[in-house]
Amino acid sequence: MNRSTVARFSTTSMAAARTRLPTNIKLRRPIPPTIDNITVPENHPLWQFFDNKNFLRKPQEIQTTGRPWTIQELRRKKFDDLHKLWYICLKERNVLGREHRLLESVDSQSAIIYEEQSEQIRTTMWRIKHVLRERQLAETKSREKLLNSSELKEYLQDFKQEYLDSQEVETQEWYDKLERLQYAIFGIPNYLSADTIVDEHFLEGVKFIGELKFAKFSDSVPELQDLGQLSSIVENYALFEETSNKEGVSLAVKRIEEYRANDIQIPQEKELEVIQELVRDRLEVAE
Repeated sequence: MNRSTVARFSTTSMAAARTRLPTNIKLRRPIPPTIDNITVPENHPLWQFFDNKNFLRKPQEIQTTGRPWTIQELRRKKFDDLHKLWYICLKERNVLGREHRLLESVDSQSAIIYEEQSEQIRTTMWRIKHVLRERQLAETKSREKLLNSSELKEYLQDFKQEYLDSQEVETQEWYDKLERLQYAIFGIPNYLSADTIVDEHFLEGVKFIGELKFAKFSDSVPELQDLGQLSSIVENYALFEETSNKEGVSLAVKRIEEYRANDIQIPQEKELEVIQELVRDRLEVAE
C-alpha cells in the first residue's frame, strides 16, 4: 500500500480528543440586569426626554389647570422670547410624548391626561408660528412699499454719501451697517442659504453694494482704477461678495479680470438668472 494514501488523524483532532471536561462544574444562576449596574452621564442628551430625570410623572403632577398662550399675548413678546418659549414647549412635548407612549403600551387610562396636555402645548406652538408669520409678512410689505417710494432713493443716496465721506469704513461698525442695509432694504441676509430668495430686490442690492465699494475704493486700490467702470452684473457681484476692505476689493479685482479675459457679455434680461446661478454655485462650494 502506498503510504501517501493512508488516512491520518490531524494533530488538532488528536489533541482535542485527549481533553476531558471536568464533571464537577457548577452552573450559577444568571445575574439579572439591574439599573444599578448602568451608569448614565449627567449630561447625556436623552435626559432632555425626562422631567428632572424621573422615569414617569404621576398624573397629578401634570399641569392641567393652565391654558395655551393667546395670539394677543404672544404678539407682545420679542423674537428672542418667542424663540425660547418655542423650545421650552418642544422639550415639554417630548417628555409628555415619551410618558404617553409608556402608559399607552400598558393600556393605562391616565395616558389621555398626558396627550391632552401635549395638545395644549401644541396650540401654543402653532400660535407662535402664526405670530412670526405675521411679522414676516409685515416686514415684506413694508420693504416693498419702501422700495417703491422716493424716500428710498433719498435714503440710499444719503447712506452712500456718508459712506464715501467716512475715513474709517474698514471697521466693524461699518461692516455691520452694510449688513443691516442689505438685509433691511434688499432682503439679503449676511449668510446665504438654500432658503435665500434671489429676486429683483436681491439683484438691486448686489448692484448698489458693488457700485458703492467701487466708488469708495477706487482711489485707494490702484488695480481697481485700472478697470475703468464696472461693465456687467458679475463684476458687481464680485465686489458685493468680498469683504469691504482693501484686501477684499483686491481679491474682487482678480475675479473681475478673469471674467473680462473670457469676454462674456451678459444682457440685462439675463442678469437675475446669472445671479441666481452664482448664488447656487457659492452654496455648493460651501457644502
